Amino acid sequence: MPHDGPMCDLLWSDPEDKLGWGLSPRGAGYIFGPDISKEYLRKNGLTFIARAHQLIMEGYVWAHDKQVLTIFSAPN
Repeated sequence: MPHDGPMCDLLWSDPEDKLGWGLSPRGAGYIFGPDISKEYLRKNGLTFIARAHQLIMEGYVWAHDKQVLTIFSAPN
């Protein structure tokens, strides 16, 4: 896994409540706000984004008014 570039950004970027883009506290990838999700979905004709690779103890969580679904396959 590269430490920078598009593949790193896709795997390590996480939704946040703040608008716009920001640096990820993980040290790789970015955080993105609901405005970014909305624009991405509009431009690509999608309903929502399904993603993984973030620890979610409940197993899944919706973000950005149900525009982004994060699934974690091994919560325990």
